[in-house]
Amino acid sequence: VPTQFASRHTAEELALLAYNRGTQLSKT
Repeated sequence: VPTQFASRHTAEELALLAYNRGTQLSKT
């Protein structure tokens, strides 16, 4: 697995987590 792909996938995962966390906080 290329390092670029792995790092990109990790960045997308973190972005999704941050987005979900943000939406949950705004809903509260």
